Amino acid sequence: MPENKDKLIALVRQKGPCLPSDIYKELETNQLFASAMLGELVSTGLLKITNLKRGSSPYYYLEEHKEKLQDLVQFLNDKDRIAYHLIKEKVILKDSEQTPLIRVALRSIKDYAVPLQINHNGQIQVFWKWYLLSNKEAEEKIKIMLGIIKPESQKQEIQK
Repeated sequence: MPENKDKLIALVRQKGPCLPSDIYKELETNQLFASAMLGELVSTGLLKITNLKRGSSPYYYLEEHKEKLQDLVQFLNDKDRIAYHLIKEKVILKDSEQTPLIRVALRSIKDYAVPLQINHNGQIQVFWKWYLLSNKEAEEKIKIMLGIIKPESQKQEIQK
């Protein structure tokens, strides 16, 4: 069993995000056994699991391959793909400024859009950050959007 886990991790490391069907074929075992091994590796934190599903199966991946989730965008539906491209381009979106369609789509692309609840002037506001953006960068961008700090370009003009 431990050697199968090592093979499984090596396989995911080599291929990137994988479906259970990719795993059981490569390990020459049955789907139930492969799914059980994947579940155990997720529970121990060695593997991550996507919210995105192909059919009824999620993808399994290593944290170090998080950027490879972008390869799965082709499996999003049209409205979710629009939201994906918007959050990727803007990196931070204020929920209340989005159309209802985009707001719903952002909530369904959990692998790419991370919700942040910000308490500003006693009000809770929801922002969405691109999943690869660090929390520090997100904090700075949100503070600029809320007018708490000025963008670097404005700071440099003031100094001149």
